[in-house]
Amino acid sequence: MDAATRKRLIFEKASANAQRREREKFLQEVSPDVCDLLSANECIYTPELDALFRKFLPITAAGIGTPQRRPSGYCFREFAWEAKVLASLHDAAELGEGPAHLAIRPPHGVMFEDDGFFVPDLPVFVVEFRAAARSLEKLWSSARRFVALVPVDASAGLVIDNYIGYLPDDFNASEIVYEVACWRGDRGITNG
Repeated sequence: MDAATRKRLIFEKASANAQRREREKFLQEVSPDVCDLLSANECIYTPELDALFRKFLPITAAGIGTPQRRPSGYCFREFAWEAKVLASLHDAAELGEGPAHLAIRPPHGVMFEDDGFFVPDLPVFVVEFRAAARSLEKLWSSARRFVALVPVDASAGLVIDNYIGYLPDDFNASEIVYEVACWRGDRGITNG
């Protein structure tokens, strides 16, 4: 094993251990409802997370993932207000069903030996899609402006992210624009 490979393996193990510690800290800080929803669930840790995140990140008006694709029924919207984001998700539980990956908080892009990959602070929780979708508002309060809920087969999904900027038709002095992407058949997010 060469030195670069050894360094990357050490980095991956250290990242997975940090994610385990952050998971425990996170579960102690969240509301009892969120803790009950997530505490008994399986989690996925680095290095497996990079391939998972590449299925749906980044989100843009043109599509999702790396490489980018436009899934059936894809809908992408931008909002200047958190309340409008949450209002647009009233039927999110209908987007998917079964086991899903739930990412709370955005991953970081990390470069290592000219190879980029995603590393989040928290692991990804394996949850039941509809139960998590019905709890999105509770999850959002701990999410740091990012939530991804994607069935294991990625046939549907919902990703909320953000960037700093303004929407010309809906000014908000906080300078945060929320991006919401969802996909599945002919369903989409509402205008909120």
